[in-house]
Amino acid sequence: MAEPGGRPAAAAPDLAGWTVIITRPEQQAAIWAQAVRARGGTALVRPLIEVVPRPAAQLAPALADLARYDAVVATSANALRVLAQVVGACSGAAEGGRTLAPLCYTVGEATARAAVRLGFRAECPPAGEGGTAEALAEWLALQWAGGPAKRVLFLAGQLAGDRLPEVLRAAGHPVDVLVCYDTRPVAVNLAEWREWLRRSDVAVVLFSPSAARSLAAQCGTDWAGSTGSADHRGRPERAAVVCLGPTTAAACQTVGLPVDGVAHCPDVDAVLDVVVRLTRA
Repeated sequence: MAEPGGRPAAAAPDLAGWTVIITRPEQQAAIWAQAVRARGGTALVRPLIEVVPRPAAQLAPALADLARYDAVVATSANALRVLAQVVGACSGAAEGGRTLAPLCYTVGEATARAAVRLGFRAECPPAGEGGTAEALAEWLALQWAGGPAKRVLFLAGQLAGDRLPEVLRAAGHPVDVLVCYDTRPVAVNLAEWREWLRRSDVAVVLFSPSAARSLAAQCGTDWAGSTGSADHRGRPERAAVVCLGPTTAAACQTVGLPVDGVAHCPDVDAVLDVVVRLTRA
C-alpha cells in the first residue's frame, strides 16, 4: 500500500518532531496532511487563501466549444476543479467514459491528474523541465516548433500572469484566456500564527504567490528577521518557509518573506523531502 505521491506506507518517520503547516484551501489539503502524518510529522491545515469559482454561466460556453481549440493549457489544478463543477452541463462532458478533446498540457503531474479526472487526455513536461507557467510555455513552443499554429485555451485564475500567453503568441500560437476563479485571502488567527512563526520546529508550506502575499500582509515579516540567531541545533529561531516552486519563491522574496527551500517539482514528496533536508541541516 502506498501513501499519496507513491511513498510506501511504512516510510521512516523522518518528520518526527516537526509541525508542517499546509496553507492551501481545505478541499486540497487532505492529501498533503496525510503525507505529513505518514512521515511522522504533525500536520496543521491553515488556509491562507480561498478559491472562488466564476459563475458557471461564464465557463460553460467555452467548455461546450472545446472542439475549436487544438490544445488546452492549465497551470493550476484549481481551474480544472472549478471546471469539473460545470462540465456535466456541457455537450463535450466526460460522461460514460468519453474523453474531452483536445489534449490538455499542464505544469506538472498533480495538475495532469486533475485534468485526467475531468476527462482530458493530459501531458506535462518531464521532471525538471516544467514547474512554472513560463517553463511550460517554452516547452510547448519547442514541441510545436516547425508545425502549424495551435489555437490554445489557457485555463487560469484572475491572478495568473501574462507570461504564458505572451510566449505562445510570440511563437505564433493564438491564445484565449478563460478565467475560471478568483483568489481571495483568508483571515488568520494572528496570535496563533505569530507563535508558530517564531518556532524552529515548524515548516510553513506555501503553494502560490497569493498565499505568500496573504501571509506577509496579515502576519508581517518582522519574524523573518530572526535569521541572525539560532537554536541549539543551528536552525534559525523561526519557522522554515518551503515553496512549491520558483514562482512562489520569487513572490516571497518580493514581499520580504524568507525562503528556506524550493521543491524541484510541484509534488507532495518533493516538497516534504525539502522539509526533511531542513530538519537535518
